[in-house]
Amino acid sequence: MVLNVTAATSTADSFLTVWATGGSQPLASNLNFTAGNVVPNRVIVPTNPVTKQVSIYNFAGDTDVVVDLDGYYSPDRGGSLYYPLVTPTRIADTRPGSGVAYSGQTLGTGTILTTNVPADNFLPDTGYSAPGGTFDPNGTFTGVTVTVTVADTTGDGGYLTVYPANAGGTPPLASDLNWNAGDIVSNADHLSAGPSAPSAALNNFNFTGSADLVIDLYGYFGTSFSGIFSLPGGPGPGLRPPIGMSLHPGAWNDRVGDSGR
Repeated sequence: MVLNVTAATSTADSFLTVWATGGSQPLASNLNFTAGNVVPNRVIVPTNPVTKQVSIYNFAGDTDVVVDLDGYYSPDRGGSLYYPLVTPTRIADTRPGSGVAYSGQTLGTGTILTTNVPADNFLPDTGYSAPGGTFDPNGTFTGVTVTVTVADTTGDGGYLTVYPANAGGTPPLASDLNWNAGDIVSNADHLSAGPSAPSAALNNFNFTGSADLVIDLYGYFGTSFSGIFSLPGGPGPGLRPPIGMSLHPGAWNDRVGDSGR
């Protein structure tokens, strides 16, 4: 299961451990935080094979926990295989003078910035070709893996929600990053691009204050990519071979738990 777990209103420095209900609690931490901070982290964890539940342990003090469901893995390959990029690519950076797409477009309170995912640079679309390689048109991608970072943040209690642009304009009840003024916070994200998507865009909703946004692209989820993959304008493979199991992403993040009082 792919979850985004957030600790909030904590009363002590502590950590959370997440594991399959009914199994032995591991000696590990999935999320570390200090008293009063709101901290999220992406967690990939097995579930109880019967109840599909996970257990969460808090080491010290009291804390509220928010759990958002991103998707799940399965061995049947009924979902999408993961194709990591050979070289991660920065696709957005709103900091003024960054020299990257969306430079100067700092997010204000309640704003949504739509950022394009440059699929044509890496994936085989029908009729597409580029210097250094040819492409099999029989592949489509269903999702992306990115790292999202906020910097130059103002306002306490801020959070960012990232979701597919084709899901509509209303942000889902979920958060990917949480911060207080001055924090620099990052988190990994697995996002659906919709079925058989030839291209994709992400909506990035900022709840309060202002924040600069940095997005780094690490790979794609897709179905049956084949042929030779080359980065436009340069030699070498743009995609590595597919990895392991299949990911079944939701249309967007879904909140499945919130212990807030």
